[in-house]
Amino acid sequence: MGSSSLNSYILGLISEISEAAKALPSDPFEDDQARKRLHAVAQKLAGALEAPIDTIRKMNHQPQTLAICRTAIKGGWFKALADGDNQKTATELANVTGAERGLIVRLFRVLTAVGIVAEVGQETYASTSVTIALTHPSIYSSVENFGGESLCVFAGLPDYLVQNNYRMPSDPSKAPFVNVYGKRYFDYLKDNSTRGSNFNVFMEGQREGKKNWLDIYPLQDRLAPGLEKDQRAVLMVDVGGGVGHDLRDFGNRRGSMPGRLVLQDLPAVISEVDSSKEPVVEAMAYDYYTPQPIEGARAYYFRSVFHSWNDEISQKILKNQMSAMKRGYSRLLINENILRDSESPLSAATSDVLMMAFFGGIERTETQWHQLLDSVGLKIVGIWVMEEGAESIIEADFRD
Repeated sequence: MGSSSLNSYILGLISEISEAAKALPSDPFEDDQARKRLHAVAQKLAGALEAPIDTIRKMNHQPQTLAICRTAIKGGWFKALADGDNQKTATELANVTGAERGLIVRLFRVLTAVGIVAEVGQETYASTSVTIALTHPSIYSSVENFGGESLCVFAGLPDYLVQNNYRMPSDPSKAPFVNVYGKRYFDYLKDNSTRGSNFNVFMEGQREGKKNWLDIYPLQDRLAPGLEKDQRAVLMVDVGGGVGHDLRDFGNRRGSMPGRLVLQDLPAVISEVDSSKEPVVEAMAYDYYTPQPIEGARAYYFRSVFHSWNDEISQKILKNQMSAMKRGYSRLLINENILRDSESPLSAATSDVLMMAFFGGIERTETQWHQLLDSVGLKIVGIWVMEEGAESIIEADFRD
């Protein structure tokens, strides 16, 4: 792009920013769509003003930022900074946490440069909204997840792809994660209880800042008509549902719809379910590689399951559910990303590569979802979009 063309492009983006800003309410976070539109244009402007070498340097520094955040989380630095008075010196933080003052100063230089911590004076710091967010378990568990195993796996990805002639990994037993850790990811979590617990908290934290699927899926319209009135019947089975966050949300919003709520996951996960929480759910150890034991439920719900697996394994999981579904009554609900064919959001695009590296899995486009479900005799009867190009609800039924 020539200098005159670049100048015109920048002026055009500034005009777009001005127009997008007019749509913002006084609190930008009240209108997520307007905020994200303005943010997207602002990022384009920042990119246009950034020299290529600066973009590359920023990319090169990202692993450092993740590692430093993990250090600050593990050392209790963010919590110490956010507690009590809003400002603290490096010496005060060192006294509270036991860390060396000089180390805090050096690492906080990076965090203040990227806006995670505010520098309000020489060796004096204040928390930001990001600092405070990083004191919440559901948030800092994501940093631990991506800054731990993910960094190691992606550090080895280039050599892995060279060795495999630049072919996409699809066999979960030979995925890049296995190449680094010697076992499949969920086997690794089972053998490392601390990492497994962190993963469960991380999965709950994935919902932070996002719409709830029940905000966009017309629950009463789709499931209430023709519903069996027997309280002993099963209303919802949450397959691979972790510790039950989504299922309990569903239970709180089902209104007068009767029926049992069944939560299924592997034994190690089910052992962490808090049975005292309301609404009551029935926790059942279950491996979705085996036939579904709960027959004739109104809905079988999957959240973030199929993106972990290639089509062959996904077909097996689907068929195991279909054997229990009641024709003309049961529904399959899938809460997953639906990628755009072009201009995919960064979060969805990176999730796709993460699934490939950890499991040989894939985030699918709408066309790929149709193909997968059609291959086992199912059809999509509705799609409800939570975020364009990303998380959506797919409702599927028997094709014939």
